[in-house]
Amino acid sequence: MVAVAMTRARWRPGHDSGRALRSARSWWRVTAWSGLVLTLAGLTVWLATHGTRGAELANVLALPVAVVGVVLAVVAGRAASTAQAPVSTESAPEPASTEGVVSAPGPTESAVAAPDREPQLLYDGARDDPAYKRWTLFATGGIQDEDRQFPHDGDALGMRSVGRDVVGLNLSLPTRKGLVTFEYRVTDGEYREQVYFAVIPMQENGLDGRGLIEVGRPVQDHPDNARSPYRSRDFVPRRHFDDREWHEKSITFDFTPIEGAFYAIFAPRINEGLDRAADATVHVRRVRAWSITR
Repeated sequence: MVAVAMTRARWRPGHDSGRALRSARSWWRVTAWSGLVLTLAGLTVWLATHGTRGAELANVLALPVAVVGVVLAVVAGRAASTAQAPVSTESAPEPASTEGVVSAPGPTESAVAAPDREPQLLYDGARDDPAYKRWTLFATGGIQDEDRQFPHDGDALGMRSVGRDVVGLNLSLPTRKGLVTFEYRVTDGEYREQVYFAVIPMQENGLDGRGLIEVGRPVQDHPDNARSPYRSRDFVPRRHFDDREWHEKSITFDFTPIEGAFYAIFAPRINEGLDRAADATVHVRRVRAWSITR
């Protein structure tokens, strides 16, 4: 961003000091020329009266005048060549305040950073899916008790793990590049780095009924999915386990450079692909997702 501001210049560094320097040198030059004139006048009078009745007067007056003129010319000439401007005690003004200045994008930013089109809203849970009908539930041990494993809390959808249970939530997003924003809260569990929010790149399944297949895997539910290097993961920090408060979160993802990526799944998870598993209960709400086309 480029701050745009216009101010009237009131102080020009070096302007006053340069003027003083020129004035000082001019004064010394005038003095030097005056000394030369005195020298020439004194010598002229002394030479004109040498050997005459006025020689004695010339020796007393004209010759000293010539000597003084020489000294004056030499001193003044040297002073003129080395004259410096007096040091100013005026300090530079304070920089102009930028408060209230309008910021505007520079030409390169406005031309290059602008996307081909505005991000497209793909999902607004609070507005279009308050009952979470578009979500699917994930549990490696099977869904034994949905109300216990995936409890609702008002307008929030939850997931709960007991012991080493692996559970999660899935929301399909028809884009390879985008942004997900949401709120979450940890309501139970001791911190073991067991809760994270993933975005998973998925392959195009076509019409052959092969199911949900992640990028880099030949079949659905491949045992290496949990540790896939293609997934993005954002872990919940320890302090959010302690405060039991709602927190805002945003995740950006870009799977366009990944060969075979066709769409994405937003996937909150507990214990999946982790060596240290632990209990936890997490709720999410106000989920929104955008597709970014540029």
